[in-house]
Amino acid sequence: MANTERSKANWFMAKKLLPRIHAKLGTEADCKQRALTAIASQSEIYCQRSECGHKNAIPVPVVRAFKCEKCRKEISLTAKTYFHGVQKFKPRLIIMELQERGITLSANQLSKLIGVSTDTISKALKSIAIAALMEIETEAISIPTAFCTNAVGRRTNRTPSNEPPIAEEFDYQRQMQPSSPNINKVTLPGLTKEEELVFTKLSKHPMSFDELFEATKLGASSLGASLMTLELKGCLERRVGDQFVIAESSPISITLYEYDSEHEKSIGQTLVNSIKDFFQSIGRKNLQLYSVLDWINNDKKRWTQGSLLKLCASSRQITYEEILEYVTPLAFFVVPKFNPPKKEELA
Repeated sequence: MANTERSKANWFMAKKLLPRIHAKLGTEADCKQRALTAIASQSEIYCQRSECGHKNAIPVPVVRAFKCEKCRKEISLTAKTYFHGVQKFKPRLIIMELQERGITLSANQLSKLIGVSTDTISKALKSIAIAALMEIETEAISIPTAFCTNAVGRRTNRTPSNEPPIAEEFDYQRQMQPSSPNINKVTLPGLTKEEELVFTKLSKHPMSFDELFEATKLGASSLGASLMTLELKGCLERRVGDQFVIAESSPISITLYEYDSEHEKSIGQTLVNSIKDFFQSIGRKNLQLYSVLDWINNDKKRWTQGSLLKLCASSRQITYEEILEYVTPLAFFVVPKFNPPKKEELA
């Protein structure tokens, strides 16, 4: 669980608001009816049996399952929607309420607050993010994932319990880098002090993470982030067994985007700061999904109360396999400006 001042403030705010949210949403049955009513706003639904396909009027009062007017087979109102197979509606609606109030919490915090598993929370959050992906394209700009590598990490046996995870494996981005002969190649770009220190310790002889840790005296998270960035810039190569060597083509690196600018870097850094404040770090593959969640939490002009339920009620089913297989591309969408929530909007 993140332990920053912003994270603590959001945690206490969420605990304070939870009784009001419970009072607003009511019982589990009330929440189920609220979700079904939102889905039923389309007023008509087709029978999903291929041999039928009849267009049915959704009955009033709204129920989850009813019989097709033509074939008399059962139709599920939630089938193939965001709420497909959902047994408990209230935890999902509580998550939506917190998101719309601009309260960012980690999966562990939400689990403790709502009383469901972190796995359930994680699935619900990522489902919302995937559902909102189409929405973000009209509001955002595209930036390289390389600008957010400092927010990327995973835990290993070397990670101290009170420190952020060291950097995630580099394989995906290296494999995905364009190999076109037309791509621009430039001399070694400017490095941070940490990256330059790590670069000077590299040679043609493989060095392990632990050896570089001793040689540079950097913290585990700083060293991991520097190694990732250096590899993305083409300055080092990663060998089997977590061994690092200076790249044969160094100091040549690939410029992935001609529009790289301080503006995009600044936007990326804002997202990095938010991730570090609330989550310590995340997997590289989830950068786009957390960017969407950050947008939902902060843009109160776009994401007013009730908007997430409306979005999810009209969204298709997002399977667990789709969540697992989702990978942030080398350039992803980030919204540059938000409309921060006012105190009265959090009530």
